[in-house]
Amino acid sequence: GVEQYVRDTRITLIYEGTTQIQALDLLGRKILRDQAKVLLDFIGEVNAFCAAEKANEAITSLVERLETLMREWGELTLEVGARIQQDLDELGAASVDYLMYCGYVTVAYFWARMAKVASEKLAEGEGRARDPFLQGKLKTARFYYERVLPRVEGLATCIRAGAPSLMAATPDELDHV
Repeated sequence: GVEQYVRDTRITLIYEGTTQIQALDLLGRKILRDQAKVLLDFIGEVNAFCAAEKANEAITSLVERLETLMREWGELTLEVGARIQQDLDELGAASVDYLMYCGYVTVAYFWARMAKVASEKLAEGEGRARDPFLQGKLKTARFYYERVLPRVEGLATCIRAGAPSLMAATPDELDHV
């Protein structure tokens, strides 16, 4: 029993460290080192999808939200990049929240694409035998957008908060907490 708790505690530290390493790699090397070229290409792909699907009434709300997120993602990246130029601690402060933000927004894009396909099949009548499956895809996409995706708002706030709030306490002050 106790041994399992010790093993679980140890592996949690490893997992958390891995997240930080992956986050630093994403923001520092994959995004900022190359002036966000890959990110800008991806945002362009998503924006092209949004432009093409704007008239699709079945997913209009998803597309509009996605467009807003693409704009915000670019802005966040510029803001963080500028702060990192001034203070390298900003990289560590923003990286995990930035990684999570990227994940939520990327999954939102894939849900919008799945909703597009499902809505087209339903409109064409191809999905009669699979209506519950296709309807489920549309409902799950809406669930994701309404219940999961709003988490990016908090992540964006944390990213914008920067390093000062993380660096505010001195080691001596932390000993008394």
